[in-house]
Amino acid sequence: MCGCDGQTYSNECKAHAAGTSVLHTGTCQTNGCSSNADCAPDDFCAFDDAAQCGASGQGTCTSRPDYCTQHYDPVCGCDGRTYSNSCMAANQGASIAHDGPCSTNQ
Repeated sequence: MCGCDGQTYSNECKAHAAGTSVLHTGTCQTNGCSSNADCAPDDFCAFDDAAQCGASGQGTCTSRPDYCTQHYDPVCGCDGRTYSNSCMAANQGASIAHDGPCSTNQ
């Protein structure tokens, strides 16, 4: 099962336990990218922590979430903007540079 988070799960129950819905059956396809321009309009190029916002690795085209909670847990996006939580960053097409707000002197 391919979860809405872009991860492959062995079954629907495991996807739900991880807090995501099932996008489709089968494994998730890896769509390598280096920027949002490489992805479909409703997707963004998500980088894992090791990729350092694309400086040292490829990202994966991932669907932007339609809805996010108002939970305040600030993160700094790779675009240098502070978002109220990681979902809001993804909704705006930004991967996470680090937890916490961005530095004010950027």
